[in-house]
Amino acid sequence: MDARIRRLADFRTGKNRVLVATDLASRGLDVKGLPVVVNYDLPRSTADFIHKVGRTGRAGLKGVAVSFVTPGGEAHFDLIERRHLSGVGGGRVVREVMRGFEPDEGRWAVECALSKTKVEGVEHSGKGSAHDQMFGGVK
Repeated sequence: MDARIRRLADFRTGKNRVLVATDLASRGLDVKGLPVVVNYDLPRSTADFIHKVGRTGRAGLKGVAVSFVTPGGEAHFDLIERRHLSGVGGGRVVREVMRGFEPDEGRWAVECALSKTKVEGVEHSGKGSAHDQMFGGVK
């Protein structure tokens, strides 16, 4: 039996309580009663984000999705909120800062601004520099 199928079966039956999957491995997962999804990195595609967090809280059940967002990923997370969450809770996801991981607000502001700044002499697509940084720019 394929390792992916074995691991998923072990997860579904409760033999394994945690399943760690890459973006590719997470495609097509359907686990009833999945209580939590954790995004260590934000998916590149905003639609993939919705697809991944949609693994939890199905069929009327409650679920939680946790995403780790760095200053450099804030512009991308803002895009996810604008595109897919505008009708959910006012369109903003509650941010929670973990104790011991408090950001340096000054540095955070600089890094966020840099992720949105146009660099002279660099050709950007019409989608903006934050998009180009995520997807490698114009090639």
